[in-house]
Amino acid sequence: MTFYNIFGTVLVLRMIIRELKMRDMKIINYTLIGILFAFNAFANSTTNLSYLQNYIGDFTDSDNDGMTDVAELRYGFDPNDSNSLPTETYVVSSSMLIEDDAEIGSDNDVVYFKFTNFTSYEIYRTSEFLKKIIPIIRNTLGNPAETFVCEFYNRGGNYGSWMCTEQGRRMLCDNSWNPRLLVHELVHVWKGKYDFASNDYYWRFSEELYGFEEGAEGLAYEILHDYVEAYPSDELSEDIVEGGSWVNWSSKTSTFDLSKHQRFLGGGSFWVDNITTYDRYNASAVLQQILQKHDENFIKKVLASYYDKIEADSEFRPSRDNLIDLYASVVPEVNGIPTRSYIDALPFMNGEQLANEFYAVLVNDSRFRGTSKVFCAFADNNKGEFWWSSPIRKHSVDSFGIPSWFGKHLGSDGYYYTDNRGVNYDVIVSKVTGEHVKTISGTLEAGSYGDGSPSNIALGTSNDLSSSRFDIGLYKQTLQFPQYKQHTSRYTEDYYFFGYKNHYQSADDYSIFVGIDTPYQTDVTLVINNEMHMATAQNNCAVFELNHFPSNFEGMFVVSVTNGETTHNYVRTALNAGTNDGVRHQSFLIIDKNFNGIEDLYETQGEVEAFVGVGTIGIGVDPVATDDNGSATEYVYEDDNASFETTEEEYVYEDVNNEVIEETEEQPLFGVYFNTIEGGIEISWNTSDTSTYYLALDNAGEQLIYGGHSEGKTDLIFADHNLLGTEVLHGKFLEYSNETSEFIDYVGGFELNLANYTSEIPETIQIETENSVVVIDNVVDVAITEDNTTIVNTETNVIIIENTESVYEFDEDNVTYTTDDNVVIIVDDNVTLYTNEEDTYEMNSSDSVVVITTEEIYFEEDNSTYEDTTEEVYEDANTTVYEEDTQEEFYGEDVNGTQEETIVENVTYDYSVAPDAPPVVKSAWETATSVGNNWYYTEWFGYYFKETSSSWIYQVDLGWMYADWTTSFDSFWLYQDTLGWIWTSSAYFPYVYLPHENNWLYVTPEMYYNFATQTWTEFDVVTE
Repeated sequence: MTFYNIFGTVLVLRMIIRELKMRDMKIINYTLIGILFAFNAFANSTTNLSYLQNYIGDFTDSDNDGMTDVAELRYGFDPNDSNSLPTETYVVSSSMLIEDDAEIGSDNDVVYFKFTNFTSYEIYRTSEFLKKIIPIIRNTLGNPAETFVCEFYNRGGNYGSWMCTEQGRRMLCDNSWNPRLLVHELVHVWKGKYDFASNDYYWRFSEELYGFEEGAEGLAYEILHDYVEAYPSDELSEDIVEGGSWVNWSSKTSTFDLSKHQRFLGGGSFWVDNITTYDRYNASAVLQQILQKHDENFIKKVLASYYDKIEADSEFRPSRDNLIDLYASVVPEVNGIPTRSYIDALPFMNGEQLANEFYAVLVNDSRFRGTSKVFCAFADNNKGEFWWSSPIRKHSVDSFGIPSWFGKHLGSDGYYYTDNRGVNYDVIVSKVTGEHVKTISGTLEAGSYGDGSPSNIALGTSNDLSSSRFDIGLYKQTLQFPQYKQHTSRYTEDYYFFGYKNHYQSADDYSIFVGIDTPYQTDVTLVINNEMHMATAQNNCAVFELNHFPSNFEGMFVVSVTNGETTHNYVRTALNAGTNDGVRHQSFLIIDKNFNGIEDLYETQGEVEAFVGVGTIGIGVDPVATDDNGSATEYVYEDDNASFETTEEEYVYEDVNNEVIEETEEQPLFGVYFNTIEGGIEISWNTSDTSTYYLALDNAGEQLIYGGHSEGKTDLIFADHNLLGTEVLHGKFLEYSNETSEFIDYVGGFELNLANYTSEIPETIQIETENSVVVIDNVVDVAITEDNTTIVNTETNVIIIENTESVYEFDEDNVTYTTDDNVVIIVDDNVTLYTNEEDTYEMNSSDSVVVITTEEIYFEEDNSTYEDTTEEVYEDANTTVYEEDTQEEFYGEDVNGTQEETIVENVTYDYSVAPDAPPVVKSAWETATSVGNNWYYTEWFGYYFKETSSSWIYQVDLGWMYADWTTSFDSFWLYQDTLGWIWTSSAYFPYVYLPHENNWLYVTPEMYYNFATQTWTEFDVVTE
């Protein structure tokens, strides 16, 4: 139950905020005004269940059928009829052929369930739970998106790991029983293939929108809270209430407000290591719950609008921008902040993998009077991971963006592992007013494997970091890694925490800490239910011991803060939750250093960070510094009084045919102009005598320009930013007052399509990588992917160059390659390689894909044929064969599959010198994400089991298959009992190629589609 059930609408809250702003509130000293429950008495008189005596709510059950009257009315049953209650389990005995209606999320859509590998008791237990929980899920989420059967597939074991796969059609389970985990996955299932994180043509999963989709964790807790209110006498309800964190609430709910803005929480994927993953899940969960407190039908309304958009436009797919628009259409403000601004300040909702840079990480355990652990990491540029799963090897470490100075270990398998064992750290603890308290120093430690490789990220812990050792107050921890100071400005990071010394609380007590980072002395009064709770703030922290509050206390409230002269109002939301170790305690943080009434997180639309030197606008940062890769970075000063007044509406500008981009009539005229110059574009805009406009320009999240340009223009040179002239850039302007030295407005944003201002693509281009220069003639089209892979279409071939560093027009009068480079010249169908060892290789290839990596060149022919040999040997087109130690032959295949041979000069070897031992090379099948017990996972292939020292794998849908040894999923072979040898790749699967039929198939768990015959066929899956 939440406060808006009593007051009817959140507008009541806004009216009170408006009224507070109008009043003269100097007589109120730092008042926390709660708008919560009309608690006449906190003792519950509607139930005799002891575990609910501290709960608020009406648990009356007039017909004694186990379901409360309130719940029966809410979910469509008769509270006076004991036979009127949920009875449908939606469990079927096998996969039914179900005809789905054309409408998404209609009243007729139903999700059915079947069980595989479950015991009779497990089926009964889960079915009974489904019977009771489905009405609550439907009330919370609305109708399912589709009608289908979801198979609960038990993989065995007891790992507490359940996962929705196959667009909701299958849930991978084990023998553990955790209702919260089941409900979490049911939220995913409910959306079918239309979940928030599936955004390509085939509605396949993408990591970039993890933060939106994993709000399922928060919805699971909300649904379980409703379950308790609906079935109070159910044994499971007692387990939920007494279960604490990970059962009744997310483990780090109590510290969400302190850490929600931390940089390390960013990322598309939540799985960047095994330390911070659940911090992201927690943050996503709490955000979702906060939104539900603003409108109890929030997600139901969002999903209804979302399905309507898909119905109206078959090409509509979820994106960060359109999902935020949907959120804002239901809840325009979150805790008093415009929804887009609020979400923009949350790194875990940024839709991007962690930036390729250094991180100084401090993770609070969120226990009552708890402690912290520290570590440092460098996110790779491939997956943005702290614990690298990418194949980072000695010759490729630079291409993954890992600098030479960062700690790493080369394992016996030939791969690098992040390794900071023995690295020293300092945690400087100070009051938020700047007064130094103490410095805690230590060394990072981690276990080791037999070859000396670290078993995990090296961590630092200390009893001195325990919050119980600090007097009550709000503190800042500055984590530093001194040995990295000379290499990166990111060697240090700030974090907040509360001191709890001499503050104790029993399991039945309730308390709230409110901290405000401001230099002023404040007093506190808490007003809830016509009661006033007064306290004097200690070290910027107000403590409220509210022991008579109900355990399920939740709702929004206003924090009114005064320094004796000025009063400002803020909003926060309390949840039915507590600490990681089960104590009913919540803490809230407001950062308003200049005390202007606007929280620092939301000034300049989220561009101004709360911490020194962390964001794109920093306080007291050198105007010119270097980033983690040594490049110059421009920083903009913000003085201690800087602030940014956000506006109600964000103005977006269209760039069309070089026309002036202007604001609406309600705003001052502001124009942006684009003019083509040599090698790029000049961007200019209106100027002002009283203000400077700061331009922020980015390409797919990569910042290109950021800073003030008082002259009102700047040049964007393509070569300086590795731009081809085909990209679509996004920019925005912030207004900085020259008179008050502060940011005063967000002017607006624009989209710039470079293709509208560039000439045709040059006929000959030069592409540079880490160790090669590639010159390509007869170019038709060029594109660069987000992972810096360049794709070039010529008149005869497609050329793919990985790890591209630069692309520009070839100038024979200004050749830039050196003797250390390998040089590849591609003219028509001729490919010539000049190595840095002065060897020359030449091949002819037409209608082919030519792939150039830092290690090799190989060809994929569109019309290649494969002939069986007596030894069944398959060789790639780039196979190198050695004969008698003196002669090397380079083979290539033309379009008809015949071999052309070039004899290379004889090579003389010095047999007195033993060669270096080669690295241990892992099969790609062993480099996927390990989930334990020889089980692995990839997004595109799903879960599979691999036998040790064998090439046999078991895929959960396709059964046993022989996986040909490969170092990359870019191209590999499988043998399946029904299909025989098949070829596929991570980009094509579940499309597979049959060479013996020269045909493509599309495979599903039980059938495959033959594109040649245009038929579906069942095939046998070998499971034993």
